[in-house]
Amino acid sequence: MQPPRIAITKPLPPLDKDATCICIVAKKYKYISLVPVDPVTGEQRNDLVLTLHQVEAKKLGQALIDAASRPALRDFTLNEVGSVEGLYVGGPPEKNMLSEFNDKG
Repeated sequence: MQPPRIAITKPLPPLDKDATCICIVAKKYKYISLVPVDPVTGEQRNDLVLTLHQVEAKKLGQALIDAASRPALRDFTLNEVGSVEGLYVGGPPEKNMLSEFNDKG
């Protein structure tokens, strides 16, 4: 089942060139985490970590490829290319948080 199409209704903030990060991609079990790192200090920005299931990560990857493959629009309109559901703030779940590892009795 496809997630509902959700229009972007609020403008995005302008690019902040002083807030660049290196993004480390990490995997734990079936979960992919995007871990930003400040390139100047080398500090991990755990407050900005995003995690998603590997199935949704593949959808995000494809949406990024699709977006990068489209020609640039000189009118600076913001266009939805794809969507991903199940994007979590924070790191991957621990083993005891996953139902597939809990005792079914």
